[in-house]
Amino acid sequence: ALPIYVFHGVGFFKCEDFTFEGHYYLGMKNGPGILKNADYTYYGHFKNDKKSGIGCIERKGERYEGDFNEDLIDGIGTYTNQ
Repeated sequence: ALPIYVFHGVGFFKCEDFTFEGHYYLGMKNGPGILKNADYTYYGHFKNDKKSGIGCIERKGERYEGDFNEDLIDGIGTYTNQ
């Protein structure tokens, strides 16, 4: 049985450092979601709590839309600076 405090399913989490709205699987961000903190906003997919797959990150007039792997930009994408 899972402990009561493990997030599982679709939900919203807010703490001092960030907010996350999206899918959890066994306590980790997995699937589509939106992560916001003081530095950036990420819209996209997660795997095992890390940005992975197709996503978009926006930070102070900069925007990258494309592939992520293990929390890093990885693969094909488009960068714009406004």
